[in-house]
Amino acid sequence: MRIFESSIKKNNTHLKILFLADLNSAHIVKWASALALKGYEIGVFTLNKADRAWYADISNIRVFDQQSFGRKTFSSNSLSKLVYLKASSELRRVIRDFKPDIVHAHYATSYGFLGARSGFHPFVISAWGSDVMDFPDRSVMHRLLLKNNFKKADLILATGETIAERIHRITDKKVEIVSFGVDTKIFSPGPKSLGYTEQEIVIGTVKALEPVYGIDILLHAFSELVKKHPSLPLRLLLVGNGSKESEYRLLAGELGITGITRFAGKVAFQEVPAYHNCMDIFANLSHNESFGVSVLEAEACEKAVVMTDVGGLKEVVLAGITGLAIAPGHIPAAVAALETLVLNKEMRLAMGKEGRHFVIENYSWQSSFSEMEKHYKELCQ
Repeated sequence: MRIFESSIKKNNTHLKILFLADLNSAHIVKWASALALKGYEIGVFTLNKADRAWYADISNIRVFDQQSFGRKTFSSNSLSKLVYLKASSELRRVIRDFKPDIVHAHYATSYGFLGARSGFHPFVISAWGSDVMDFPDRSVMHRLLLKNNFKKADLILATGETIAERIHRITDKKVEIVSFGVDTKIFSPGPKSLGYTEQEIVIGTVKALEPVYGIDILLHAFSELVKKHPSLPLRLLLVGNGSKESEYRLLAGELGITGITRFAGKVAFQEVPAYHNCMDIFANLSHNESFGVSVLEAEACEKAVVMTDVGGLKEVVLAGITGLAIAPGHIPAAVAALETLVLNKEMRLAMGKEGRHFVIENYSWQSSFSEMEKHYKELCQ
């Protein structure tokens, strides 16, 4: 039964969009800010408190924060919890108060579930990755829940072909591709900073310190590379935090590379370009990956990439042109690929330039923004 439905036709720059989303996601900060600055009225219904009030100076963004539950709740086997009912009831109240023209859930499971329960139309779901790559495989119940969320959606969006293909295993509804996009004015080549010199050869990554991202493989490969070339000024830069940080710090110590490895922790989104520009080679050695935004950001900064030939990474790197591809979990292959780029400055510079051109042509932020606007306008015609 439809509880709410928008039928208002008006100037699209005055549309009211209610995001159901993680308030602290860099992607949500970017989408909400850009839409608000374009003239849209944006609401963000979130299950988290803000790490920082990034929205405070933007008059047409309203935040409705809840703390009933978070994404991890959906990892449990019990999906009929009172907290869901509480959050659903609160969302309906927010919809009555904010009166959106579109409700857009950014994440197909937790926020998608709430949006589906609200009964509002038009309702959009954006799938981001683990919500469709991992969640439906946990149990029949998880798969059915996700299938129902998609059934209630008027529009399903995916950030790339890998995610879209996985969605089609669950529903036969049409899926549109709108990538996160990269602002190539912000992510652009620049000088090294943060204490690094131009003479140092910095290998780095911007990933959470979690098992799926192969940070241990990178540590081992970097250690082997240092042993093979002890005279080279090699450095390792790890940007991100996560549950394995203590373990990876210990591993760096065991491998004897603590003095030339920096654990930078999680950094603010506006600081990320500076970290990319400290690197000469970007390494993404994930065991699995649904897309690869950090790879695109690195390419936009003209960094050659070493990546594993898995999932969505194959969409964002042109193997042999913008980077080198290896099998996941293969330390010798990682050493060989990194060594090739370390010893061949001309190759890595050429790959970097090709990478930036590739991002500008295929993954520009303006193109992604225009695609999203187009879909909003079509829903409200």
